[in-house]
Amino acid sequence: MKLKITMSLLLTGLATALCAQEQFRDTDNNWYTLSDLKSENLTFNQPKPGGHRVNFDFFNLPGTKSVRLELSTIFQIRLLPNLDSLFQQCRKDLFLLTDSLAAIANSKRIDYISGKKPTQIRITKHVNTTQTYVLLPNELADLKMENDTLRIKFFTPHSSLSSNAFSVGHISIVLTDIGKLKEIPDTAFSTAMAILNKHLNPKQTDVTYRKNTKNHIYYAHINYATQKVESFLKNQYIPPVGVTTQRGKFLPNFHPSVQWVNGTLAANIAVGFRYQLHNSKVAKTYLYASWEPMFTATNNGGANNLVRNDFVTLRMREETNYESNKPWVFSSNVSIGYLVGRRGDFFKPNTFKIGLPAARSNMLQIEPELFFHNFFKGFSPSLKLTVFFD
Repeated sequence: MKLKITMSLLLTGLATALCAQEQFRDTDNNWYTLSDLKSENLTFNQPKPGGHRVNFDFFNLPGTKSVRLELSTIFQIRLLPNLDSLFQQCRKDLFLLTDSLAAIANSKRIDYISGKKPTQIRITKHVNTTQTYVLLPNELADLKMENDTLRIKFFTPHSSLSSNAFSVGHISIVLTDIGKLKEIPDTAFSTAMAILNKHLNPKQTDVTYRKNTKNHIYYAHINYATQKVESFLKNQYIPPVGVTTQRGKFLPNFHPSVQWVNGTLAANIAVGFRYQLHNSKVAKTYLYASWEPMFTATNNGGANNLVRNDFVTLRMREETNYESNKPWVFSSNVSIGYLVGRRGDFFKPNTFKIGLPAARSNMLQIEPELFFHNFFKGFSPSLKLTVFFD
């Protein structure tokens, strides 16, 4: 009976948590409410610049400050359209808007979507609240301080091994002025891809190769002028440049929790250290070692007493950044604890507990914990809500 009641509480709590808020997360780990996910934003800005798993940056390409090829997965390398033809068609279409673009003195972002009919173009003007001038002979002229950005969206074929969710790619071109597009060579992108493909191992782009996954992150810094790849990162655990890595560090840890166990609401405080295995755009994995006192109220002869029982707990917990677009997500979590300080009769001798995979929302985590005593002769389920200050 106790097990049925506890499991009912667990299912009810999880269902309520999963449906409590209508929020969504994009691939750059940004949260949105339902009202934020407008059709225009989904069309032109999902994922956001830099939000793809694969980002190859090209520098010293004529006419540009930088060019980034963004892919949902490395397997798209074998399925790319003719990028030179795509760029040339985009440049041709934008020339039809020459007057409109020239009228925008501020920096701007132009989104261009190819591969779906009709072609779509969006121009976003970045408003600058300050005005800057440069002194020319006998006159003042506006000085443009910001860059223009052209982001071309394209689609690659997909199959049962590469779903539609991983068929989107982008080319992001940063220029001092959008008029610099005419200075980009017609064969710039085929040349850039030739440089990159010399560096890529064919197995890395093979969707059937067993060691590959669609979640692997790739980043490369490529000098177009010298035709050299100056840096290259590949691994689901290695972050791109700009993402802080704290691998192999011991950090202090404190997390409070409340727990329904043995028909009573208990309060826990876990104090100890966590060891961060890795921290990347894909996942963060921690190992915890904690002293965990549990406080329960007991009634003894009409007087309420607060009883403390001490556990020592080891935990491994992973936070993945590419989860489903819901505020509550599944969390890889497992823990084991042993009762090292027993007081009163709330727990029997030789009690230990096992924590199971959980539901997580930012700092909150809901997990079932199973208590065993007398070396598996007794069993008691529980439900635990924890706040992690990681």
